[in-house]
Amino acid sequence: PDGTCDGIDEAPGEPGAITLGEAVFTGNYIYIAVQGVNEVAQLDTDTGVRNWQRPSYGRDPSRTTVALDGSVWVGNRGLFTGNPADPNDSNVVHLDTDGNFVCRADVTGGVRGVAIDASGDVWAGTWNDGRLVRISGSIVDGAGLAARCRILGDWSVGVNIYGLAADGNGRIWTSSDPTTIRFDIPTSTWTGFPNPARYGIAPDTAGRIWFGDWSNTAYGIHALNPDGSTYLATTTATSATALTVHPADGSIWGP
Repeated sequence: PDGTCDGIDEAPGEPGAITLGEAVFTGNYIYIAVQGVNEVAQLDTDTGVRNWQRPSYGRDPSRTTVALDGSVWVGNRGLFTGNPADPNDSNVVHLDTDGNFVCRADVTGGVRGVAIDASGDVWAGTWNDGRLVRISGSIVDGAGLAARCRILGDWSVGVNIYGLAADGNGRIWTSSDPTTIRFDIPTSTWTGFPNPARYGIAPDTAGRIWFGDWSNTAYGIHALNPDGSTYLATTTATSATALTVHPADGSIWGP
């Protein structure tokens, strides 16, 4: 009771509860989903050398997200060479920094979005049946390859989810069109807002949510404010897929 902890803040909307504060993970490696062989690779960003390449423990891996300890969570879709109704194909898998299997969350429906919230829990979004699934970032049931990441909640939100982002206000956003879902974590409620196009998704430090536009429409990269209103309706940056926000200057980058 008399001690202090760094990096701990009061949880948004939950008086008396605590959550992880703002923190930055800095590492000299990047994770790549190798879809064609159902594997995940870790590359050294200084040298370009592949440190390792290991099984994703599912089929058609695509989305990855990195925890503060540097470990990786990978979403397996099971949409092309597998069966999205089979948890052996469609799931979320946690690998440590050496590529070793930690646990698997049996999330069927074609996982196409993965994000980590401020508490360290992992969120998965499915394409086929429009579900948001909350997975514990630390609780594991069982051992070995039978180890399962504890599922904490499962909600049908009514949109085909192509990507996910966690903002700094305790909310999860879906990359989906013509509606994006803003899911409030403390209350487990959600609100839909118009979103004309989708692909990559990324939050900036002001809480705005940026979206790519894969279909070469007139919208291009565009953004919503935290309240769901339009911040930027259109740009000439069309056919943008993955998006990221530069941590130093807040600029938006996308291929």
